[in-house]
Parts: sequence; structure tokens; C-alpha cells
Amino acid sequence: MRAPATGTSPAGVGYCIAPPRTGALDEPTLRALNAINRAFYREAAAEFSATRDHPWPGWTPLAELVDAASLPTPLRVLDVGCGNGRFGCFLAEAQPELRYLGLDASAELLAIARSRGPIGAASELHQLDVVEEDLDACLTERRFS
Repeated sequence: MRAPATGTSPAGVGYCIAPPRTGALDEPTLRALNAINRAFYREAAAEFSATRDHPWPGWTPLAELVDAASLPTPLRVLDVGCGNGRFGCFLAEAQPELRYLGLDASAELLAIARSRGPIGAASELHQLDVVEEDLDACLTERRFS
């Protein structure tokens, strides 16, 4: 197996590109696990979200990196699997002009995210199951603004 490629972008942002995974799930297993996942969040979204209400400590170094990188503003973030929106809220604290697009398969978690109010200066939250739908096609077709 190849080692991950690491480096620094022209903007000075560090990156790590992992080699492709092998042993991907077969289609029936993937769909069965996705069905279990959807059923779990339908029934337990509120309880799950309550345990995920605070920023994860690992996000602090990322926020510091974003601040140090002098990225163009407003910062635009695509959060696939956004759940209750807590990552977007965390980023918006330091980047209030944030433009945030959150995607999640769970309508229940998205409802919780929406109940928090807007995330940053402009936010959109959409239901999208990336196992069942093609994320690239959705973004390419500009299904989301």
C-alpha cells in the first residue's frame, strides 16, 4: 500500500491525500448498512444530536489553519454528512461571513440544524443521501445554489 502524499498548497495550506482504499463494500452490503443508518436516525436523531451539541476538540487546529491560511472571503464550506450543523456553527463563530452548504441524508437531523437558525452569513441545508444519489451530479447540475 502506498503512503499518503503530503505537501503544502500554493496558499500555504497543508494537505494529505490518502491512497485509494481497497476492499470496498459490495453494493448489497452498502445498501443494507445505509438502510440501518437511515432507520437509526429516523428513530434516534434527537437523542443522538443531544450527544453531539458541542464542538469536537479536533476542530480547533483546523480553525487555526483556516485563519492562518488567509483564504479568500467569504469562506465557502461544503459539509457532507452535516448532521445537526454543529461543525458549521463552530466555523461561523470565527468566520461570521461564512457561506455554508450542509448536506445530510437525515431529514430529522437537518430539522435540528435548521432550528439552530442561520449558519454564518448564508447557509443552505439539503437532504441528500450520497449512497443513493450522485453527489457530483447534484453539484454539477447546480441543484444547490
